[in-house]
Amino acid sequence: MKQLFIFLTFLFLIGLTKVLSQPNTKTYYSIESAIAVPLDKVIKLDLSSQDLAEVPEQITKFTNLKYLSLQNNQLKTIPTFLKKLQNLEVLDLDSNYLSRLPAEMGDLTNLVELSLDNNELKSLPRTLGNLKKLKKLTASFNQINHIFDELGELSNLQTLDLSFNKLSDIPENFGKMKNLIQLNLRNNKLSIWSNGFNQMISLAKLELSSNLLSTISSQISNLKNLQQLLLSKNQITAIPSELAQLSNLDDFYLDDNPIKKIPENLYNILIKLNNAHSEQIADLIDKFREEKDIQRERAERNRKEADLRTKVAESETERQKAEKEVQQVARQKAEAESKSEKAEKEFQKSNAQKAQAEKKLAQQAQQTQELENQRNIIFFSVFAFFLIAFATLIWRNAQQQKKNNKIILNQKNEIEAEKEKSDLLLLNILPEEIAKELKETGETEVRHFKLATVMFADIKGFSSLAMQLSPQELIKELDFCFSTFDEITAKYNLERIKTIGDSYMCAGGVPSCNTTNPIDTVLAALHIQEWMLQQKKQREKEGEEYWQIRLGIHTGDLVAGVIGKTRFAYDIWGNTVNTASRMESGGEVGKVNITENTYQYIKEYFECMPRGKIEAKNIGLIETYFVNRLLPQYSKDENGLEANNTLLEMLETQNKT
Repeated sequence: MKQLFIFLTFLFLIGLTKVLSQPNTKTYYSIESAIAVPLDKVIKLDLSSQDLAEVPEQITKFTNLKYLSLQNNQLKTIPTFLKKLQNLEVLDLDSNYLSRLPAEMGDLTNLVELSLDNNELKSLPRTLGNLKKLKKLTASFNQINHIFDELGELSNLQTLDLSFNKLSDIPENFGKMKNLIQLNLRNNKLSIWSNGFNQMISLAKLELSSNLLSTISSQISNLKNLQQLLLSKNQITAIPSELAQLSNLDDFYLDDNPIKKIPENLYNILIKLNNAHSEQIADLIDKFREEKDIQRERAERNRKEADLRTKVAESETERQKAEKEVQQVARQKAEAESKSEKAEKEFQKSNAQKAQAEKKLAQQAQQTQELENQRNIIFFSVFAFFLIAFATLIWRNAQQQKKNNKIILNQKNEIEAEKEKSDLLLLNILPEEIAKELKETGETEVRHFKLATVMFADIKGFSSLAMQLSPQELIKELDFCFSTFDEITAKYNLERIKTIGDSYMCAGGVPSCNTTNPIDTVLAALHIQEWMLQQKKQREKEGEEYWQIRLGIHTGDLVAGVIGKTRFAYDIWGNTVNTASRMESGGEVGKVNITENTYQYIKEYFECMPRGKIEAKNIGLIETYFVNRLLPQYSKDENGLEANNTLLEMLETQNKT
């Protein structure tokens, strides 16, 4: 019995050891929360969007850290002590103000992924070539104008993104990246095709759009695995015929290049790759087809002319033959006359032969005349044929000119239509005054709003509900729901900022300032909640699933502006946005949850129920209230949802003052 107890205790200790040795996969969002656990158990640390001006040195305490995110902060330099994180595999430094990286970055030899997008870097350190395990390196939207040869030593690199920089050349040493699958150099200043490209035998995607390239190397045929080749908006005038050897090519973009001629062996390939049909290439393909038609017509015309010449030659031969026969008859006549003198007996016979010969001569003369007539007919037929061909050529030129004029007019109309579409699309993406400012100046200023109200709406149990619907049904339901939200928020002068999955975010007081946005936002929230309640009743009656939402509102200051250079988005930032999000996540279904700030602005007009203080993540305790309805003296309906004229006049006066 004692031995059994010892054996069971031993098994328990082994199991406990395995449990304690399991790695901690939790992500920590602050140094304080991470220090609260054993330091060697911290694997993932996310310090994104915390306005950090420098990297805290306490990070080096987490010796087993594998994932570190410092994106969207205020960092201008990276300290050298970061090299102590020898187990680090993923480092995200996106969206900071870094102008250079320390050489010690090359000491992070276990790094697999390094993200440096949206900074102010002018170059990358040579020591990055020491990161032999690195598989993904992104440094887009910087100011990089030179790449050192040492970067070509990253033999395990699979993805490299240096788009939107100022690179004018790529080292030939890049050809050592035999495992590189994706290379993105879009929107740089490359004017020469690097020989390094031709040696990247594993490359599947090569993005070189918006550069200054004028030629494509014929050695591109080495890239047997290439599937996507993007060369739009360059200065390419010719395409090498070796491109036909890329049997795996699926996407080939050449829009906005001054292509003059395409090798004949590429026409069928370009026709197959529909996405390569820029206007220039489409015109060249049409021209190629027209030339083939003209060649066929010319060959047919030459054949007919040869037939006519053969017939003329045959007629001439017949004429010469007839003349010889006439001469022979003349000789026979002379011989007959000579014989008539010698032989009287044959006189009658000679006369008969003479008569016969004269008759035959007459027939030959008639045939000769007929042949002459045929020659004249053939001559005039050939002349008429050339005359008709010349007239046809003039008519076709006139028709082609008419067709070209029509094409130019259609293109002009299409350009005007596309401009109208782009203006309408810009208005759908951005607020009207922001879109107008962007069109007039090419940029927008980030603005600070002292008084704005932010509302978040989120569908309860969305993940489980989504599993019951097909993707098409799910998108249709979300579109129906969010489109109604858009109509309601527009009625109360709110601006829809964005949707993320099942989350809906809007704000009042931006981009146009007003003082009534707290009241406007609460009215919109009550209206949305009432609409969702009606949908619930209807769907319960029909035996269908229904959605319920939580609503959270907070009032305060924030910053708003447009982000992005090629894909615009109007967004807002600040503690007000974070607090409103916490109000939504800490709220209840069927309730409008507001903070103390918002309550102070609306308490004279709405019936509210104190809820007490709730804990908000990364913020602390916040005094909150539930909004039930409008006060009766300001309500147009018995449910307290619609403002009456008294309240509307008060709000209008408040905005004017």
